[in-house]
Amino acid sequence: MEKVRAAADGPSLRQLAASPAAAGLLSRSALHKALKGPRLPGEELLAAFAAACGASEETTRALLAARARILTGPEPQAQVGYPCEIAEQAAEQAEERRARDTAVRHWIRAEDEPDEYDRQLREEEEAEYRRMAAWVDSLTNDELELEQARSTAAAGRDLRAELAAYIPR
Repeated sequence: MEKVRAAADGPSLRQLAASPAAAGLLSRSALHKALKGPRLPGEELLAAFAAACGASEETTRALLAARARILTGPEPQAQVGYPCEIAEQAAEQAEERRARDTAVRHWIRAEDEPDEYDRQLREEEEAEYRRMAAWVDSLTNDELELEQARSTAAAGRDLRAELAAYIPR
């Protein structure tokens, strides 16, 4: 519709609505909704719009045909071949789309790849685990039991349990 209006030297909505060719079928608000709104204009409005713009019969038919195509949706593609061939073709097309998307969207990280913040947290946890394991390993059994008794009495801590909690991570 915008192209038809532009071809008519861009008349205002007021001029289109007042046009004798519109025969009172057009209003400024109806034209505005047809041009900018979310709803598809009716056939009468399209025909009156084309007439008000001085469009040819061919252009009017093209506008009405475009409206009909929008209403009916895309034509279903004919499925030729055996079902396994059709599935194979669909899989190949999906793989080609995936390859194109991957090439274009290189900035999107993979789902299993941690971001910088997660990597930093993981490295800090691993460093803390190594520090704690080295400290516990450096203690003799007597020192470990003494430290265990102090930790349990002071804060209810269990060093062996804390060290074991780091292992699954």
